[in-house]
Amino acid sequence: MKRKMKKKLIAFMLCMVLVICNSVSILADTPAAATTTAENQVGETKTAKNEKSSEENKSKDDNDTSKQSEETDETKDEAPEATTTEKKEETTEATTKEKEDATTATTEAEETTTEATTEDKATTEAVDETSESDKKKEATTTENSSETSGTTEETTETADETTTTAEDDETTAATELKYEDEQVLITVTANEENAIPAGATLKVVPILKNDTATQAQYTEVEKQLKDKSEKEDYTTLGFLAYDITFTDAQGNEIEPNGQVVVNMSYKKAVLPSGIEATDEEIADANVAVLHLEEDANKQVQNVADLSENNQLQNIELTDSNEVTQAEFVTESFSVFTLTWGYGRIEAQIIDTKGNHFNTDNKEIRVSNWYEGTILFTNQNVEDRNFYEIKANDGSNYCFVKAVVLNDNESYPENLGITIESLSRKQQNGYLYNYAYTYKELDEQGKEYVEKRGNFDPDSQTLYFVYAKDELTTIHTIDNEDAGITMRMIDYANPAQAYGETSLDNALGGQYTEKEQSGRVKQGLLKKVLQDDYPVTSGENTSNEANRSLKSLFSETTQESKTVNHLFSQDIYNATGYYEYSSFENYAYLSGNNFIVYEQIGTPREEEEYYFQRGNFMPFNPIVKGRFSSNTNLYDENGLKLDTSNPRYNEPLYSTFDEKTQTYEKVNNYYFGMYMEADFAQPKDGKVTHDGVTNDMVYEFNGDDDLWVYIDDVLVLDIGGIHDAHSGSINFATGEVVVNDSAKGSTNITQLKTTIKDCFNEARIFPDGKKWDDAKVSDYFTGNTLKNYSSHNIKMFYMERGGGASNLHVKFNIQPIPEGEIQISKELSNTDKDKYANVEFAFQVYVQEEEGTDDAGNPTFSDKFIPITQANKTKYPVVYNGTEQEVKWDENGNTFYLKPGETAAISGLQANQQYYVIETGVESDEYDDIKINDTSYEEFDENEDQIGKPVKDVKTTKAEVSDRKIVVYTNNCSGSNSRELWITKSMAEGQSAGTDEFTFKVELEGTDGQLQAYSGKYYINNDNNPQTTTNGIIKIQSGDTIKITGILAGTEFKVTEQDISDTYLDNPIIEEVEKDGNWGIKDFQGSKGFSSDEDTDTTSCTGEIILGKNAQVKFTNSKNVKSIYVEKKWEEGNDGNVEKDTVTFGVFKQKADDSLTLVQVADITTQNQWKHTFTDLPVKENNSDITYTIREVTETTQTGSGTYPLNGEQYRILNESDYINEYYHASDDPQGTGTSTSPFTIENGLKTFGINVVKKGSEGNWMKGVEFELCLDKAGTQKVYFVKTDTGYEYSSSNVEGASTTLITNDVEGTTTDEKDNPNLVITGLPADTYYLIETKTQSGFSLLANPVEIVLPCASSEKSDSQAPYYEYKETEGQTTYYYDSYTAVITNNKLFTMPEAGGRNIFMMTLAGTAMIALAAGSTIYYRRRRGAHNKTRR
Repeated sequence: MKRKMKKKLIAFMLCMVLVICNSVSILADTPAAATTTAENQVGETKTAKNEKSSEENKSKDDNDTSKQSEETDETKDEAPEATTTEKKEETTEATTKEKEDATTATTEAEETTTEATTEDKATTEAVDETSESDKKKEATTTENSSETSGTTEETTETADETTTTAEDDETTAATELKYEDEQVLITVTANEENAIPAGATLKVVPILKNDTATQAQYTEVEKQLKDKSEKEDYTTLGFLAYDITFTDAQGNEIEPNGQVVVNMSYKKAVLPSGIEATDEEIADANVAVLHLEEDANKQVQNVADLSENNQLQNIELTDSNEVTQAEFVTESFSVFTLTWGYGRIEAQIIDTKGNHFNTDNKEIRVSNWYEGTILFTNQNVEDRNFYEIKANDGSNYCFVKAVVLNDNESYPENLGITIESLSRKQQNGYLYNYAYTYKELDEQGKEYVEKRGNFDPDSQTLYFVYAKDELTTIHTIDNEDAGITMRMIDYANPAQAYGETSLDNALGGQYTEKEQSGRVKQGLLKKVLQDDYPVTSGENTSNEANRSLKSLFSETTQESKTVNHLFSQDIYNATGYYEYSSFENYAYLSGNNFIVYEQIGTPREEEEYYFQRGNFMPFNPIVKGRFSSNTNLYDENGLKLDTSNPRYNEPLYSTFDEKTQTYEKVNNYYFGMYMEADFAQPKDGKVTHDGVTNDMVYEFNGDDDLWVYIDDVLVLDIGGIHDAHSGSINFATGEVVVNDSAKGSTNITQLKTTIKDCFNEARIFPDGKKWDDAKVSDYFTGNTLKNYSSHNIKMFYMERGGGASNLHVKFNIQPIPEGEIQISKELSNTDKDKYANVEFAFQVYVQEEEGTDDAGNPTFSDKFIPITQANKTKYPVVYNGTEQEVKWDENGNTFYLKPGETAAISGLQANQQYYVIETGVESDEYDDIKINDTSYEEFDENEDQIGKPVKDVKTTKAEVSDRKIVVYTNNCSGSNSRELWITKSMAEGQSAGTDEFTFKVELEGTDGQLQAYSGKYYINNDNNPQTTTNGIIKIQSGDTIKITGILAGTEFKVTEQDISDTYLDNPIIEEVEKDGNWGIKDFQGSKGFSSDEDTDTTSCTGEIILGKNAQVKFTNSKNVKSIYVEKKWEEGNDGNVEKDTVTFGVFKQKADDSLTLVQVADITTQNQWKHTFTDLPVKENNSDITYTIREVTETTQTGSGTYPLNGEQYRILNESDYINEYYHASDDPQGTGTSTSPFTIENGLKTFGINVVKKGSEGNWMKGVEFELCLDKAGTQKVYFVKTDTGYEYSSSNVEGASTTLITNDVEGTTTDEKDNPNLVITGLPADTYYLIETKTQSGFSLLANPVEIVLPCASSEKSDSQAPYYEYKETEGQTTYYYDSYTAVITNNKLFTMPEAGGRNIFMMTLAGTAMIALAAGSTIYYRRRRGAHNKTRR
């Protein structure tokens, strides 16, 4: 019974297992293949682990077998790995040794059997971590190899080597061995007993670069020499190298047993290969004998200079540094070299402006390598190799000075330390010191003392300052022809020149007086000349009285000479000044003429400020290429030059002494200058040159004594030995000023007086008469000389301080040569005399000569004869300042002058009388005539009657010496002084705004040619005149230019220049006729507008009429055009889509396509979507302007992409911008902008898209679902599409391939990115309301019950990034509506209920499970029934 029960339970359990297994099978997700793969991986992993464990155990067993140990468990785990490693190392070491032994043996065999033609020197590198046994083995190998090599070399020695062997008896030592080849004989002599080993042979191998046998050794020697030169800072030019050694009978190299003498005697003087005796570097080189000392392993340990330890006994050189013989002692042999080279110091090569001019020079050379000193002083520098260098452009530069600066300083902003020498010293072959010397004032500031400093190349820079080597001269004036007499006096000795008493004692005025140095000492001389020369006053404490300076300045004084050509011609031509300045130009007196240079010079190199500027040393020349170490740093007032001054830090040439031919401070500091001229005081003391009027002045700056006398009266007193001080005489104001200061002080004291006061103190008048207060006005006007009065000026100047010498003299006095008179013509009541082409007639009469007096001077009768063209040889008449003869009438008795002209008549005697007549004066043009500023009284109105308008005006008679100049001044009458008006206007209806218009006014000059007007003018009714110097005047439209005081008969020309492209090129030019007081003679203008560039109608000409003013008017018209524009709209489906106002902008388009906004306008339905832009300029910068249009809108942004106009900012619209919800903008204008082809911009209708995300209820995308898009819910108005790569595009029904069916595609995605992954994309739809109808779906899913309504465009009052892309459109002020390009519809289909499929695996399993359950149930039922039956039986 129990057994049956047990069977039943087992059957039940099997059924349960079967059911559970089937359930598991149904629920399992992992495919069988994946499971298999995972199992395989697990299996493989286990197998790998087992194999590794097996190997480790095997290794462990092996280790345990080979090694006995008593270790802990932990030690036992680690022991096998350590043991294995150790065994590997031992094996490797053993193998390596075997390989080394084999290699060594092979090498020895090869070296023994190889036939070497030359000696190879082995180079052995020591290895730090080599074991002791390895080192021994390497040493053994090297030694064996050397021995073998030596034997081979001995047997293969080249045929041209000659060797000498010691006597066969090895016990007998030789005393001399020799080597000889075609170039050299080398003799080695024992300097000690047995120094040459017995049986030794001398072996010499020349180490040659081009010999294949020695190339490697040559390279090694070259490297060793280069390393030494770089370490010790010198340059190697070349070398000759010899490997000298002794060898024994077996060919082994052996060393001397003591000191030997090596003599190298060359059969012909030699230089290294590739170097010529003419090379400049070789001439500056030093030749050294170097020894490449080797250690026991034949490695070079040191390159020794044999001269350092007295081993070098002799070296003989030619003038070209070629070696003929060298001799030295040594105790060891190896390679010896003869090396040519020079020391090297790196320096920055710059000019005085701090510029690195174009030169390849980067270093300088010194003649001694190791302990050398370079001198930079003037007397030492010329023979230095760095003295002159050539720039890459071929120009020469010469050395100025050497300067040391710190690395953070720049030259010439910081001038650094000017050094006089630079030394360098070395110890044991290593550089350890640079030292320099320089000069500096001592603590008392009296003397320069030498100072020393150390130069640190790591923090300082050495500069070599160079200057371009050029001496150029300037053009100078012939001052004798100009009426200026000059003398120079060379004082061989000031005391001898002055007499028994020294000049300083007699004259006084020492440099230092009353504990002040360098000041002016006034009062050394008397106020009046005696016998034409100054006399000492005796007023100074060290001053003798009544000592004449005639011996210092007279033409009879020894070493006195008349000189010429000191003053600059260019300055005179430009300004009218006679000027020379030693601060600007150096002057050297060569014979009787000065040579004046553009460059400047100085006599000393001391750093006093007065040596750091140009000096006046006329008896010392400057020589090309010889510069002082000083440069130009101070002006004539002792103030430091600004670095922006073009002559700041300019090089100064050194003065040279011709007698001694040296620069060693041999300068001539003792000399004098005398200058004299006659002149006339011009009107108001003013001089006009080339149309520019200035005060007539005399100016001086310099040292030492300077005295200026006018009419023998001392006026300017800058006496004494002093620093350079200035003074001046102003003939316009009469003011006399001397600027004085003590040495080194910037406090200037002005010593002032006047010309009149100087004569008052002297108590005489300019003509020598005694002073009379009642007659002052006859000689003076205010504090100065009377107009047109004649005078004489004398200058006495001396250099006697024995130091710096400075001279700057400048004056615009108009000299009149002796025996000459000048007649000038001037006009008053007008400033336009230089534009008056009017001639005035003159006659001159002079006393007739009748004989000579006892002294040979001519005498004159009372008869006056005319100066005519016939007697021009005796009395030449020329225009003043030229050699051009004046214009004569046809009879040759009358000459003509125009306003501003002067006639010079020469050949007269000082006491000869003359008078002048101006003939034919037109009284209606000139109502007053003055002679030398005095009205002509005989000309009265009673004689001015009809029929007799012409008068003659005659001067009084006067001697030439009393009246050197006659000036006729004619006052222009009112009818002769007229005005020219120039008016600017615009064409009717046009405005020029604030635009300016440029005019050039030209008036007829005295030469009859038109010239640019220079003078005053007025604008409109403004009484404040303005001035033009070139005729250029600018005004605005509506303005009038007024030029007054133009003489009748003057021609004029007015030209409008630089007409803007805004206006037509040629304006209307016309005469303005007002009344009888206005008119123009021969007027020519322009009567019509023109844009023809080839037609010159921008000028008008005419002539001023006596008694009439002239007015011309220039009328301009704008050069503009119009641009026509039109707006077009793409029509919608219903033809009535809403349109909005748009804004058009006109842009100037440049060649690079950049745009500039010039006008904007709104285009609306009210103006039929058309507009005309006007007043657009045609040209700009003489080029046609290209215009284009764009749709624009205002913006608050600025910067790139925006365009400003009238205070607003605009941006250009493009297709991504929208006019409204229906239209997008366009940036593609069509047309040309003309009235027949206007610019048009068509706005296109906006299209939209629909994105459909079709998915099932489980969230998966559904493929193959079909839709239709209709314009009605019923689906009767279907929309057609064309299939594209990305979806469907809106189309018309008649397009090929068009269809109404839309089918979803298969896309990948999840429910989180559905909007970004639509499986149906529809594009190109116009704005409208659409209905999306699902027509077919996947099996098991239901169709949409209702169409999906979609309104395009989709709009919202809030911006949503999730619905991007979107665009903005402002419908109303303050509110923005956002329209979206596409509408996204997410459509989910619900799943229908479905029955299981037959034949499926899961269905089978479920069926099996069900069957099992049924069987179980049946079995249970049977069981219980039987049991019940049994029970019943039992009961029965």
